[in-house]
Amino acid sequence: LLTFAMVVPLAAVIYHLIELPGIRIGKKMHRRFAQNQKPPVDERHKPSPGSERLEYLDALRGIAAFLVVIVHVAYVPQPALNVPNWADGLVLGCGAAVPLFFMLSAFALTHTMPTHLTRARPVPHFLVSRAFRIMPLYYVMLAITLLAVYLRFDYLPSLAFVLAALSFTYNLFPSMMQGIARASWTLGIEMLFYLAFPFLYRRTRTLAHTLLWLAGSVIVWHVAKKLVESSSLSTADKTSFTDYSVLL
Repeated sequence: LLTFAMVVPLAAVIYHLIELPGIRIGKKMHRRFAQNQKPPVDERHKPSPGSERLEYLDALRGIAAFLVVIVHVAYVPQPALNVPNWADGLVLGCGAAVPLFFMLSAFALTHTMPTHLTRARPVPHFLVSRAFRIMPLYYVMLAITLLAVYLRFDYLPSLAFVLAALSFTYNLFPSMMQGIARASWTLGIEMLFYLAFPFLYRRTRTLAHTLLWLAGSVIVWHVAKKLVESSSLSTADKTSFTDYSVLL
């Protein structure tokens, strides 16, 4: 929850700044990118608040995806590619695309949450909609991974690991944080994020409250990282916490 408590307020700060009437640049950018250039629609078919697609977010997602591909192409193969020394820092820096994805997700959810609030039961509607975006393909990939591992290595993860993978709770345990399906650790964070989001959204409705949450969560986040670093956990578990957990 520590990272969620920081990412959502930070995204909300940006959203509030764009919406503030006194900030002309923010308003101009918002009108330029968020307004639909199509002819006006009939009022009866007018989109609900937060339902319009923000194309500049899609553009940022595309850039972030490209940066992730660069990192994976360079370092995932065994042996890893021989990246020149002058480019090594640049390629490693592309890993910042993952926190960018989380930021974009928080911003997009802040933008679309008003649509869910029009429902009779907004929180269940929000959670179900997010679950159906993630679970179907994830479960297919999980089944394929388990089958491939069994056929290739005659091995299956423990029942506890499989249950954690099915329930998206694996990111809470150091030895399981990377998940079973490859690169699924980000989905573990996302699903926990979705659970926390409605609570955080209700407490970041104004810029003042958002700034307070952001300042407090940054402090708590740094304290938590120090506690992990000074704990008796193994080096591997500490690395899992800092690289693959909600403390990312």
